Amino acid sequence: MTFDEDHCRVRKGHAAENLALLRKLTLNLLRSEAGELDPSDLVAAQALADVATIGILQQRAASQQRVLAEQLQYALDSRVTIEQAKGVIAEHAGLDMDAAFSALRQYARNRNQRLVDVAHAVAARTTAAAEIAHDLKLKPRPDEVTRAG
Repeated sequence: MTFDEDHCRVRKGHAAENLALLRKLTLNLLRSEAGELDPSDLVAAQALADVATIGILQQRAASQQRVLAEQLQYALDSRVTIEQAKGVIAEHAGLDMDAAFSALRQYARNRNQRLVDVAHAVAARTTAAAEIAHDLKLKPRPDEVTRAG
């Protein structure tokens, strides 16, 4: 016998999500004799289905938590890199942090690059802050001109 949604109705109170999940879950009950299951067997089958459902829902929740944690870590790492790049640009061009961020963002947009990729290049010094300042017609501070010359 296949355990399906009709047999899930043995006990009331299943949440809609659990029922939707159970529609996809098949539980095969095998026995040596032909015939209908008695009520105690149906209750046992329902308990097995409930345990399977709980396991699947817990696995899904754990997976979602893992994905969220990875996304948050990426966002944090990206933010740190962006802050470092803002500092390099601000120092080089004599800008405040908001203006440095605007310059960084505009440079990335002008080149169809992701902001975090440009920020990483600036922080790693593979893209010079002078290049961003020059590209956006920002004038470096006088002490930067003296150091460069």
